[in-house]
Amino acid sequence: MAAYQRFLQGLFERLNAGRKLRLAEEMRVMQELPERRMESCKRERVRVDSGSLIYVDRNVYSVPSRLIGEQVEARLYMDHIEVWYGRKRWSSCSGYGGGRSIGWTIATSSTVSAQTRSLRALSLPG
Repeated sequence: MAAYQRFLQGLFERLNAGRKLRLAEEMRVMQELPERRMESCKRERVRVDSGSLIYVDRNVYSVPSRLIGEQVEARLYMDHIEVWYGRKRWSSCSGYGGGRSIGWTIATSSTVSAQTRSLRALSLPG
């Protein structure tokens, strides 16, 4: 068994010989791990305005009109955003760029239906 262990040790030393310089270089700049796990997303609590819009990280997103006036949680991931109300995910949008650009993402179906209801409420009878 000792001979097999010596064989493996020699084999690993030969295989890793070319990596020692790069490993030493990496070890010089490596930092300690944080004490607790980092979050995979940034969370923001925002209120839905009267146009069923939320403003998150210099971007504007539309959410379902039934959330108007409610406080929701926006979870910003590297490539998408999720909108949560309570324990339910209400909306998701891909293409979030991590706040690097100012932009709009509007779900036209929710805003058009809300505007149609508003117009019906304002229309005069007959």
